[in-house]
Amino acid sequence: MSRGDEICELTIGAPAHGGACIARDESGRVVFVRHALPGERVRARIIDRQKRMAWADAIEILEGSPDRIPSVWPAAGPGGVGGGELAHVSPQGQRRWKSQVLVDQLGRIGRERVLQQIDAIGGVEVQPAPGDEGSASLLGRRTRIECVVDAEGFLGMRQYRSHKIVRLDSMPLAAAQINELPVWEGNKIFSSLPQGSRIRLIAPPGGTPVICTDHGCWDGQGNAWDGPLHWRISHHQGSDEYAVRPWGFWQTHRSGAEVLARNVEEIVSAHCPSRVMELYSGAGLFSLPLSRVVGERGALVTLEGDEAAVADAANNLGRSACEPFVGDVDGGAVRELNDYIGGAEVIVADPPRAGAGQEVCHAMASTGAQCIVLVSCDPAAASRDLHDLCEKGYRISDMRAWDLFPYTHHFEVMTVLSRD
Repeated sequence: MSRGDEICELTIGAPAHGGACIARDESGRVVFVRHALPGERVRARIIDRQKRMAWADAIEILEGSPDRIPSVWPAAGPGGVGGGELAHVSPQGQRRWKSQVLVDQLGRIGRERVLQQIDAIGGVEVQPAPGDEGSASLLGRRTRIECVVDAEGFLGMRQYRSHKIVRLDSMPLAAAQINELPVWEGNKIFSSLPQGSRIRLIAPPGGTPVICTDHGCWDGQGNAWDGPLHWRISHHQGSDEYAVRPWGFWQTHRSGAEVLARNVEEIVSAHCPSRVMELYSGAGLFSLPLSRVVGERGALVTLEGDEAAVADAANNLGRSACEPFVGDVDGGAVRELNDYIGGAEVIVADPPRAGAGQEVCHAMASTGAQCIVLVSCDPAAASRDLHDLCEKGYRISDMRAWDLFPYTHHFEVMTVLSRD
């Protein structure tokens, strides 16, 4: 039986981490169904299988959910590209979906101790990003997307669970400035690139949109672009300015960087610390507000493994009292930085999607910091890290979550932990 030959009728269960829902076929086999919603009855095409589980696309909705809407990105539908798993879900339905996934992961991976602590603070729900409240559509939010070049030099993305490149003629999740770039009908920049080459399209609000490849960057008129991109986020006292290299990391949602930075500043300010350690500091998104919190007489040390990101951060921090360090974030580095600063009172950590891991979590806990702020972009990784921190005597005192990735399964979680 080839890929796509098996069709079955399924009753859809709860959402799973990763953008699919769980169902069982007549034999009891677990099937992860994309393009469906909890409670629906669907006809689904099996697209991949193992002995005890399978993956499927819902191709016909027999009984629909009230949260279902016409897909805002048909190219990400059944048989299409990955990356728009919730394109058929209303904004409110997406947040319910993500809240359910978050609580499930906290219990399944964080286990009973973590789940009890979440219950003790009144639970957690994924909230809309600032400016998205009450919006019927969340299109045009992304300021950065990544595509690949197909064999004819056109932009596309890879088909879900496949290496096949599906050509695109637009990207509705992206900002209008990105869709206005001359890239969707081919571009001379792509003609000499091998198939599969990465392309990044970026549009800072109020700035020049650029097209980046591994060989350079250009503006929409084809002129070479060799400088950084400029981002601005507001805060209670004014605004912070950041210059970040085009291939550097920055939040994709137009409000993402601001909501995270302002919440970190608010949380850390409440502790009035004079010694703060920041891990996985990137281009300094949190470093700037943290430097304001500690002031000229305080101490802020940051650690980041990407040397170019640290160079961006040093430039963005200017003459602040922050000391940025380049190096791998591991247990030994955390303990050395803690000794260097004279004992961190607050630690802010924003690890990559895989999470901080047990070694780093235990090292953070060994510092005895009165507060740890953990920023996570993956609920499974967040749950593992929270389990490891709570195991070493920390208690969850606050958790906030935002839908910074509409129409995808991703979201952002910020957890505040205090020392018992």
